[in-house]
Amino acid sequence: RIYNSLSIADIEFPKVTLSTGEEVIASPAASSKIMTTNKNQDDRKKVVEASRVPYVNAKNTYAEIYLGILQERWASSKLMGYKSCLDEALEANNIPKDVYLNLIQVANENTTLLQRYWELRKKTLGLEKYYTSDNYVELVDFSKSYKFEEARDIVKEALKPLGSDYCTMLDKCFQGGWIDVYEKPGKQTGAYNMTVYGLHPYLLLNWDETRDNVFTLAHELGHAMHGMLSNNNQPMVYSGAATMVAEVASTFNENMLLDYMLSKSTDPKEKITLLVQAIDNITGTFYRQAQFAEFEYKSYEMIEQDQPVNADIFADIYNKTDIQYNGTIMERSENAKYTWPRVSHFFDFSFYVYNYAVSFSTSSSLYEHIAKATDKKSKEDALNKYITLLKSGSNDYPVSLLQKAGVDLTTKDPYLAVIREMERLVNQLEKELKTIGKIK
Repeated sequence: RIYNSLSIADIEFPKVTLSTGEEVIASPAASSKIMTTNKNQDDRKKVVEASRVPYVNAKNTYAEIYLGILQERWASSKLMGYKSCLDEALEANNIPKDVYLNLIQVANENTTLLQRYWELRKKTLGLEKYYTSDNYVELVDFSKSYKFEEARDIVKEALKPLGSDYCTMLDKCFQGGWIDVYEKPGKQTGAYNMTVYGLHPYLLLNWDETRDNVFTLAHELGHAMHGMLSNNNQPMVYSGAATMVAEVASTFNENMLLDYMLSKSTDPKEKITLLVQAIDNITGTFYRQAQFAEFEYKSYEMIEQDQPVNADIFADIYNKTDIQYNGTIMERSENAKYTWPRVSHFFDFSFYVYNYAVSFSTSSSLYEHIAKATDKKSKEDALNKYITLLKSGSNDYPVSLLQKAGVDLTTKDPYLAVIREMERLVNQLEKELKTIGKIK
């Protein structure tokens, strides 16, 4: 509660004057918009630097809050007889420690591809220096609007390979009353799926006709279909799903949609935009969450080994991890290393962020099994295992459910599937950029 008061209720972001003379408050929403759409590098850099100021000014307070949380959790773990806080966090869902450690190791050993992507962006944008604030600006000028009805048809076509039974259930989602599509006053922002046992899913959207919305629709429909299949095949007590499994169906659908849209596109600029979106999904959901997981793991290790910790030590851990993942191509200000408190999960949960990377890795591995099957029978077997996973809810522990589906998270294979996908996408992006003459 103290963290939330400091980082939400009491936080004040400074104002910044852009090159156009426009004055903006460097809030997260404003910073995100400027990083994505503003073509002036100095404007992007200035706004991001300003957005860091509240965290730097309160760095010691944030460090004390986090230190208190770590010490409390370590004391609790010791009282219950655990060797580490990680052991306690994983025990409830019977998750082997190797699942967490393999993720960190594979991500850590394969950062070259991530750094190659940053180099490619720097080259394409023609920048002398490359900053974090340059990570999200579009590489090409391409925009396309999608009416909801058009997006519905695209998603339905993309998901056809999942079989007639799946698609028949999918059609029910669009028959009326299940999807709240458009923005309206007083409506919650973002997108969300809520499946009601014994009834049906409710999907909340705020449609603004962007490409992101099309992928969001596929994502939320993945959750909806997972919920329906689970509800139809499990008693209520087992109808839900652990976080590690819950995000598999949603990201799997995004993979299917990406490949479908790429196969239908004839515009090189559209292909580049789609490829960048897919790569950004990997950088944000796999690499960045693995980076956060490593920071969290090292922070807990310091406490468990009775090492002294303060604001500068937390910042040093964060900075070294950031350099390991993103390389020296990224220019860093002194303030950047104090921005780790922006990740609210560190304060609200214990060893949670790794779930995102694990779920993403699982869906990538499952998709690879199905999409790259060498014969019809192998593809059918892989698809049947995936659908069985969606029907299983939580009738077993998450790692066991995923093993039955063909993904063993106690090995490095699922994480290496993400690395292979990253390599494929970066190679394709480089090829498309050369095709339109953006790079040589």
